[in-house]
Amino acid sequence: MAKTLLEIKRGLEGQIGRRLRLRANGGRRKTVERNGILAETYPAVFIVELDQDENSFERVSYSYADVLTETVELNFLDDRKKLFQSSKQFAALVFSLRVIESSVNMICLFSFFVYICRVYSRLEYIN
Repeated sequence: MAKTLLEIKRGLEGQIGRRLRLRANGGRRKTVERNGILAETYPAVFIVELDQDENSFERVSYSYADVLTETVELNFLDDRKKLFQSSKQFAALVFSLRVIESSVNMICLFSFFVYICRVYSRLEYIN
């Protein structure tokens, strides 16, 4: 963990545009978890643009002191995780692709069968 506010600020400046999950102390023993993108850094605060499907407002700001005192915890997500938010979405996508693949295979097989029947009928017609 960074020791000074300047180190925290410099570390966040290199992460602008990356997805993150933030955990913040919401007061009265509440912990708030939000997902978003680190949008901007300023001399005293940084801005996170929140995911619209999960939150009622667009942006939040926190100070670097919040990170230093561990009032706010930031976890930057791996770029691959932004494609699939959950394993259920991934499983649904794989299943859909398998269904599409089997449908395409069936269509190709049917088209080939129709082609063979046409060729065979032409051969019978010639003989």
